[in-house]
Amino acid sequence: MAQPDILGRTATVGEPFSADDTELLFVGAESQSLVIQSLDIAYRQNITRLWEIGTDKQYFVSGHQEGNMTMARVVGPKPLVGAFLQQYGDVCNIRDNHITLWVKGACGTEAGQIKATGVVVTQVAYRVAAQDMVINEAVSMLVARVEQNQA
Repeated sequence: MAQPDILGRTATVGEPFSADDTELLFVGAESQSLVIQSLDIAYRQNITRLWEIGTDKQYFVSGHQEGNMTMARVVGPKPLVGAFLQQYGDVCNIRDNHITLWVKGACGTEAGQIKATGVVVTQVAYRVAAQDMVINEAVSMLVARVEQNQA
């Protein structure tokens, strides 16, 4: 166990890692061309709680899993932007559409990835503010499956 510091507290340094090599990989495009500012992925399973009348028993029934994803990016003069919306906005492409958040690892840590498959765009919104005149795009997507792997 570590010795306490002058304030009587202990602290240890965890495993260092770097996010500099993190990439987003898309079908037919690379993230560096899309000026992505943030990506949020939510994946859930629906659970229904049932009570039995006359007892204290509770039952839990699992339903289907489902997910959503939102991506915020700056609109730039790149032809890949239109290609992204054509690919991911067409529900007929949903079997091929995936987005992978790839963390390559550094400082001796292991690489890993979070992969969303069965992705389709459901909404696109734009915003611009007078102070910077940067056009921001928010893309909402449905996700069929999310996996997490270590490479």
